[in-house]
Amino acid sequence: MDRKKLLFESYNKAIEKGYDRLFNDTKPENILKIKEGDASAFLDEELKEWESTELDILGGISPEKYFDSIDDLNNLIDMFKTASKICDVDVPEVLVRKLEYHGENALDKLIELASSPSLIKDEEEKLISLMAIRFLGRLKYEKAVSTLIELLYDVDFKNEVIIEEINGALVNIGGACTTKIVSILRSTKEIGNLEEYLLYTLVQIGINTCEKSNYEDIYSCIKDTFIEMDNKIIGAICIGDLGDKRAITFLRGYVEKNMDSIDYDTFCEIKAAVHKLGGNMDDINF
Repeated sequence: MDRKKLLFESYNKAIEKGYDRLFNDTKPENILKIKEGDASAFLDEELKEWESTELDILGGISPEKYFDSIDDLNNLIDMFKTASKICDVDVPEVLVRKLEYHGENALDKLIELASSPSLIKDEEEKLISLMAIRFLGRLKYEKAVSTLIELLYDVDFKNEVIIEEINGALVNIGGACTTKIVSILRSTKEIGNLEEYLLYTLVQIGINTCEKSNYEDIYSCIKDTFIEMDNKIIGAICIGDLGDKRAITFLRGYVEKNMDSIDYDTFCEIKAAVHKLGGNMDDINF
């Protein structure tokens, strides 16, 4: 095994040590109550120690100093590709920080990895694309929005892991995605599975945005898409999750006008959304 692989295996061991500490510090009766976020403090501590620990496989220097010594971007990208296939949880932050140092040149390389058909079609190499997509989102690279959305439509719909990673990245990028997604949803004649993914992405962006103009565009688009889409159940879930109480009147009005054409499951989901928003439909019987 070469030095790069040994390095990333040592990173995995640090993560494993963090999880071991979490479980050892948790009372047996609380093990099943552990949530994903509970591990972060333990992992952060172990990974910081890993970054600064001198390793024999690196000739007696720490991973932090090792990555700092690499200036060639192509070399760093090769490291990223190897890490993507070996590391159990993300790639090391010290590697990401060094890529960030190279600015747009590095981010554009990540776009290439994210959208490479040859990587996506290979089960093992696909891990590289997935990690690149994830970090384009985490680094909030707005230039990647168009590529990520195009990729969403290019990949096989059965490739859910890629689709979910793309939507997660778009949510992380946030407000910069709004105009593009709204434009797609407003211009699409038929709201299919991918548009439903984009609709829920828009909901998540709406929940997190602080910009009023952006939010109003999102709210308006979600309501209009609900009217146009065949799957009103998904639309009702999205409106309920957005959490805007103004939608209570909108949803009640839709049910009252369309009682003769909606089915019982749709009625129940809309009613559930209204209740989630703080209203009720107890006076409307199906």
